Amino acid sequence: MNGSDEHQTPGAASKEAGQGRRSQRVYARHVELAETVLGALVVILLAIGGALLSYHYTEAGTEFLVTGALAVCLGLYVYVQYRYRGKQTLKWSPLVAAGTVGALLVGRAVWVWGHASTPPPFRAEVRAAAIHDATGPLGLFMVAYQSMYGPTISPVGYLLNLQVANLQDVASTIVSYSVDVGREPNGPWQKLAPIPLEETSLYAAGIVSAGSGRIGFPRGAYRLATPITREDLKHAALLAPSPTFNAQLANALAPHGTISGWAAFDSTTHEAGRVQDYFRVTLRDSANVTLSSVAKLYRCPDDREMDPQIGIILKLGPIVDISSFYVRYYGDPYPNPNR
Repeated sequence: MNGSDEHQTPGAASKEAGQGRRSQRVYARHVELAETVLGALVVILLAIGGALLSYHYTEAGTEFLVTGALAVCLGLYVYVQYRYRGKQTLKWSPLVAAGTVGALLVGRAVWVWGHASTPPPFRAEVRAAAIHDATGPLGLFMVAYQSMYGPTISPVGYLLNLQVANLQDVASTIVSYSVDVGREPNGPWQKLAPIPLEETSLYAAGIVSAGSGRIGFPRGAYRLATPITREDLKHAALLAPSPTFNAQLANALAPHGTISGWAAFDSTTHEAGRVQDYFRVTLRDSANVTLSSVAKLYRCPDDREMDPQIGIILKLGPIVDISSFYVRYYGDPYPNPNR
C-alpha cells in the first residue's frame, strides 16, 4: 500500500493547521463585529425610544417602526449569542430594558392610533389678528379701565377674531379657553394674557374724525407697527367689537354650529418685530373635554377672494382725550402693598 495516500507530511499538516487557525480568527472577528453592530443598534434604538417617550411624540407609525427595528436587532443579537457563542444563558438587563421600552412604545402607539381615529370635538381658528408690533406701551388699540392708579389705559397686544365650530352631534358649552403663540407648530409656546373686553372700553388712537361707522377685518393678519404718541391719545375713538367672543360663549354651541367673536390679549414679552407664526387655541367644555387647535398665522388677505365672514368692529362716534390716563401693560402684575 502506498503510504503517501494515507499520511500527510509534517509541513502540510502544519500549513493546514495554520489555515484553520486563521479561519477561526476571521470567523471570531466576524462574530465580534456582528455582536458589536447589533449591540450598538440596540443601544441607539433604546435611546431613540426613550427620546420619543420623553418628548411625547405622537406619530404612531414612527413608534411602531422603532419598536419593530428594536425587536429585530435584539432577536438577531440573541441568535448570534446562542448560535455562534454557544451561550446557554444571557444577561437579562438588556432584554428587560428593551422589552420595557418596546412595550411602552407599542402601548402609546396604540393609544395614539386609537385617538387619532376619533374626530375632534371642536375646531378653532384665528380668522383675523391685529397685532401690536410697535416699541413701547402705546398702540393703535388701547383699552381703558379703572385700576389702583385711577383711569388707566393699556395697549392691546393681540386683537383676535376667533371662530369655533362644534363638530359633535350634541350641544356643548365652552367654560374656558386660552390662546398661545409660537414660532413653530410644536412650540415652544408663549401664553397670552387675556384682556376682558366686557370690563374695559376699547379705543383706537389717532382718530380725528367723529361719527359712527363700521371697521371690517377680512381674514388675515394686520401688523400694527406705526408708533403712537401721547398726542395721538388726545384723539381716541370709542369702539365696540361686535360681537365679543365671551358673549358668544355665554350660550351653548349648537350641534355642528359655528360661532365667532372678538377677544383681546396682552403679550407677555412686549418685544417689537417678533410676530409669531402660529396660534394655539385651547378650549375646555363643561364635560371637561379639552382640545388644542394649532393654526398658522394667515398673513396676507387675498384681494381676489371675497370673505363672507368679515370681523366687524363698530365705531361709536365720540372722540375723547385719554392722554392723561395712567399707562401700563395689562398683564403686568401690580406692586405688592406689603413690601
